[in-house]
Amino acid sequence: MKVRSALSAFACFGLAAWFAVARADEVKVPLDKLPQAVTKAIKAKFPTGSLKQAEKEVEDGKTIYEVGLEDGGTKIDVSLKEDGTILEIEKEIPAAALPKAVSAALKEKYSKGTIKKAEEIAKGETRSFEVIVAVGNKRREVVLDPGGKILEDEESDED
Repeated sequence: MKVRSALSAFACFGLAAWFAVARADEVKVPLDKLPQAVTKAIKAKFPTGSLKQAEKEVEDGKTIYEVGLEDGGTKIDVSLKEDGTILEIEKEIPAAALPKAVSAALKEKYSKGTIKKAEEIAKGETRSFEVIVAVGNKRREVVLDPGGKILEDEESDED
């Protein structure tokens, strides 16, 4: 019995250590400590935007900054390289602003679902839509292309 308890404790410790390492590369960055190129790129793209928070993480040896801002009441997250190159823009949008094909696909798949959050995702010229749908007491994170094709559909813990 003691061996089983010791193994369980060791497994839990190992899992906790793995999660700590997996998240160790992501750190908050004070807005005044962002690289000038990052701040300049965001101000050029969103001249009336107000920076709210920033994080930095290293992915495959490359430093990526994710900056949260608000522009005209809209929440936006921008992922950039250290040199200011914009990689991705996630812009919160009202459900009514989703393309008709996206809304129709969601209604067909989740007829009893309620849209809790919708974002337009831009990666270069490619657009997609990430939608959190409440279905009963479950949440689904659904990613669709502008034509309504479901690209990803998974359970979410986000509200």
